[in-house]
Amino acid sequence: MHQPKITTKRLIACFISMLLPVLAMALRCFLLFADTIFNLAFAITYLIIPVAFIGFFALIIFSSEKKFGKIILIFFVLGAFVVSFFISSFIGTFEQFSYYKNEKIGKHYTQVCADFDLMPTLKEIGNYVQIEHYDYFSQSGLIFTCDADTLIVSYTDEEYQKQKALLDDRYVFQEEPVSSDYTWEPYAEIQNYAFRMLCIEDESSMKINYPKKIIFIATNDQQRSIAYTAFYDDDLDHIQSLEPFLLKECGWKHIVK
Repeated sequence: MHQPKITTKRLIACFISMLLPVLAMALRCFLLFADTIFNLAFAITYLIIPVAFIGFFALIIFSSEKKFGKIILIFFVLGAFVVSFFISSFIGTFEQFSYYKNEKIGKHYTQVCADFDLMPTLKEIGNYVQIEHYDYFSQSGLIFTCDADTLIVSYTDEEYQKQKALLDDRYVFQEEPVSSDYTWEPYAEIQNYAFRMLCIEDESSMKINYPKKIIFIATNDQQRSIAYTAFYDDDLDHIQSLEPFLLKECGWKHIVK
């Protein structure tokens, strides 16, 4: 069987036909530097699909098919790539997870305090040993997003006991089970962090709007730390159970991993 030669024209045609998949892979590299999490949806959309179609283009270009047939096949495969890439982008859930520590928190956390008036400012958290800010963002269906910011403050033992005791003076916590489409308890424990949700009917804050905009506070006696999580999702209609919600939607699966 005649084997097509590797010529300059074929190499150029191969490069041009592969341009979109290569750009998709380049975008993958850029997103990884922007704190994107390499999950299954990300791997399928920005790695598996582009690599597969690069292989298809190479097979077409270096096949023994006539030029006109190759052009038809290339346009057909190119259309299939665009459709596959769009569908994968639409049905997948993509995540970003950023981390800031101590003096690097600055403006990142300041904006959170502006959006959530019950989140403590850096001047209100006492004499801490260390502060950490985790910013979790997820997107699915191209337009559905949720955002959660978690501030974890670590203390000495004496200061921790003091700050923990002040929580009930500073905040009103939800005591009764939350009922909407589902009924669930407003507290949970995840790896020694004991979570409580701020009262969803507290009139002291006009910026709590259950379930779209809520705040959780957790204490960890073993690590002598207090965690504040502010969550926002304008499209959320209900919460089924608190622990899986904190782990998945609020990004705690990446904090306590």
